Amino acid sequence: MVSYKRYIRFFFVILIVLILTFCCVHFLSKGYTNNYTVKNDYSVKEIYTKDEQNEHDNYYLEIKTKDGITYNYQFYHKFDNNNRIVDDVIYYDDEYQCLLPLLKDDVKVDFVCYKDGVYENYQKVAGVDEDLDAYISKLDKKIYDPKMFKDDETNAKEENKITYYPKNIPDDYIIALSTLKGIVIIFNDATKNVDIFDEDIYKREISAFNENYYITADYSDNQNFRVFYVVDLTTGKEKILKAPDNISFDAYIQGFVNHKAYVYDVNNEKQYEIDLDKGEIKAIGSASRGISYYDGKWSYITSVKANNRILFKTSKETYTNYASFDKIGNKLSGFYYFYEKKEDGYDVYRSFVQWKKLKRKLFNTDDYHKIDFEEDYVFYKDGDTIKMYSDYTGIKTVVKTSELSFNENTLFGVYKK
Repeated sequence: MVSYKRYIRFFFVILIVLILTFCCVHFLSKGYTNNYTVKNDYSVKEIYTKDEQNEHDNYYLEIKTKDGITYNYQFYHKFDNNNRIVDDVIYYDDEYQCLLPLLKDDVKVDFVCYKDGVYENYQKVAGVDEDLDAYISKLDKKIYDPKMFKDDETNAKEENKITYYPKNIPDDYIIALSTLKGIVIIFNDATKNVDIFDEDIYKREISAFNENYYITADYSDNQNFRVFYVVDLTTGKEKILKAPDNISFDAYIQGFVNHKAYVYDVNNEKQYEIDLDKGEIKAIGSASRGISYYDGKWSYITSVKANNRILFKTSKETYTNYASFDKIGNKLSGFYYFYEKKEDGYDVYRSFVQWKKLKRKLFNTDDYHKIDFEEDYVFYKDGDTIKMYSDYTGIKTVVKTSELSFNENTLFGVYKK
């Protein structure tokens, strides 16, 4: 009888362990929202999004001080599916209020500093406040090393008329630039030149980078064209795609959706869909049928409206206080980038989709049209330079070429393998 009771107890213990294990796995597999405190001074709201349709797995944090200042972060780093990823908080409170979360997996980020309603990384305000600089200089370098977030232009390499910085280019990232005859691809520590045309062509308006592709019209004829060239950035291989009709050079690329390019021919009032993966082109719109248009959802516009070179949008939202904006992502993951006009270009502010009103000032660019986003990294043009920003690295120089300054038609694209 005693032996029987022992088996029953053992069975129930095993059952409880299995139920708890199932609950934990289910809890972590679909994400969670968790609220906790650090040092009894900082309240943390941690939202883990995982396996949600059309969303990128991410950790979103809001850290609130006793003074009511909130600092927020979004990480695509996996943190091994850990809960409570903030181990500690370091806080400086004076003219600037600067906060640094100490994260699991030893993930490093810069201090975020707040003053007069503006959030900026410490590296953007370094040298402005002597007391703050003195405080930073006394910190243990194992906890915070400001050198990690400074630009580093050492160990440059020169190939194919460009200078690039392998140490600053993240692993698995490809950067490509248009050249007068085609494109040049940078694979972290090597380059590949891809000539598409025999002659130099300074202006190729019907061309663009999208994901792992570069697409351009055939500019070997001056009147019309039927061929598009598509280059796969991962291999440098070129595909030749032939349209069903002649297309005038008064055409433009409306935008890209799901690896498909949409081209509208103003002269002939026809629209074409180009499947970059399959290498296929088909006519899909006309003055009589209507022109497909995308702004987060598909609809139709008239050819009269399309003649005004209406580009696709990622969102229907409008913000009158900024020159423009980009929304990258969806509802539970992603970013807003806002471009504020200044005398020296555009100040770029970023917010997260989870709280779009809480913005952080990141950097300045001279052309907000020449900017590319890959996960939680952003690449942008600054004079003759392509720079990169992420919360893990700060601002880093990745490529320099005089063509970016002298030829306004020079494009670039970024792709993560």
